[in-house]
Amino acid sequence: MFFDYSKYEKLLLPQDVANTFAKIKVFQGKKGPFSGDESAIKGFKPLKTLRDTVRIQSAAASSRIEGIYTSESALEAAVKNNIEPRTHDEQEVRGLLDLLKMIEDHFFQIVPKPNLILQLHRDLYKYSPRGIGGRYKSVDNVIEETRDGQKFVRFKPLSTFETPGAMESLCEEFNRALDYGAVDSLLMIPIFILDILCIHPFSDGNGRLSRAITTLLMLREGYMIGLYSSIEAQIEKTKDDYYIALGQSSDKWHDGKNDVVPFVKYFLNIVYAAYKDFESKMSDGKVTKQEQIRVLFDETFKKLSKADIKQALPLISEPTIEITLKTLVESGYIIKEGSTRNALYYRNREDD
Repeated sequence: MFFDYSKYEKLLLPQDVANTFAKIKVFQGKKGPFSGDESAIKGFKPLKTLRDTVRIQSAAASSRIEGIYTSESALEAAVKNNIEPRTHDEQEVRGLLDLLKMIEDHFFQIVPKPNLILQLHRDLYKYSPRGIGGRYKSVDNVIEETRDGQKFVRFKPLSTFETPGAMESLCEEFNRALDYGAVDSLLMIPIFILDILCIHPFSDGNGRLSRAITTLLMLREGYMIGLYSSIEAQIEKTKDDYYIALGQSSDKWHDGKNDVVPFVKYFLNIVYAAYKDFESKMSDGKVTKQEQIRVLFDETFKKLSKADIKQALPLISEPTIEITLKTLVESGYIIKEGSTRNALYYRNREDD
């Protein structure tokens, strides 16, 4: 099977979908924690703690979608105390958690190509004795659904024979489309994930791996929100909508006549929900306003006025900005230049 993503250059989005797309772009364009620059969290405990918590939430939520359960508190304790997973569910969730950590640390080096996707699947099953990690399916599979106690085939993926070639073609076309840039990457990512799910290349782990790959692609394209708010948790909350959108967009997929818009719409909705969740975390004090200002200086390499800070962090009042600037200047963390009214501030990097 071959893929041609040039057809999406003419993709028309309904107004509500276009509006959600635009709202995400507004969030992404903000300075400070919303942009998620890596320099903003190095050595900075509050956001690093949030990042660790979100990773555990994501691994647990993505696993629960597939009926695999481990409590988040037990998972956190196991990681902290370096306890080897014992049960089947512990092995599956811990493998995903380690995979997400690896993706966060090395996403720039992980290009979406078949051999690297196979490695990601291998890592997903690093604790499992089943021996299926890193191998395409050896038996044809089907996607079943249960209604009123009766099972029926909802979708028949590609055969084992077709799978390797399809994955090669898909990855090649996706990377070509990203390089060409005619279609925004925020739209290309859900289309790519949809195609992976329709190929269903593995005997197990397709859903969890697809969500891990979503995180990978978002990070590679500069959308760091998944570090601070769990996209997987948003999917779990709306699991029924997830499967409905997947079903709608996979219809006529084999003929190349499927409508990707339902799945794209769902994807944009959950990404926007993640941004709103992070905004709520910042506004309710989980990430303090003072910390947000400090992070802004960590990731900014130019001088900032009070007006610049207010524009980057509109939820923070001017008195709070003034008090925080005074504290940071007195501690030597930032340097003040100019008079009080027209002063500029910049990060003191002598100790970096």
